[in-house]
Amino acid sequence: MATITPPPHHLEHQPEVLWGCSLPELYLLMGGALAFWLPLLLTLGAFTGLWLVAPPLAALLGMGSTWLGAKQIRWRKRGRPEQLLRQQNALWRQRWGLIPALFIQRGGPWSIGRHHVP
Repeated sequence: MATITPPPHHLEHQPEVLWGCSLPELYLLMGGALAFWLPLLLTLGAFTGLWLVAPPLAALLGMGSTWLGAKQIRWRKRGRPEQLLRQQNALWRQRWGLIPALFIQRGGPWSIGRHHVP
């Protein structure tokens, strides 16, 4: 029986767990969904008196949001290079000043400083 060895460029990638999303992407989706739904439902539950219903409902809505978010990420990843979404995210955070500059973002022609004087 032959042993199957994966190609070297596949060794350092996270495996796809749910609909093309890796585990860190799913953790981000789940954390974001719970961070959105739990405070909203606890606040709503405090006003209506049904605050005990909020955590299970937040879990169910968080799972649904994760499912829909995984479908959205799969749609955005289809046919694109593997690290494109991470690079776009880093560029967006750099543009808004959330992280230090990692990429060169400059439009226009480049010059190497040599000028021809006739």
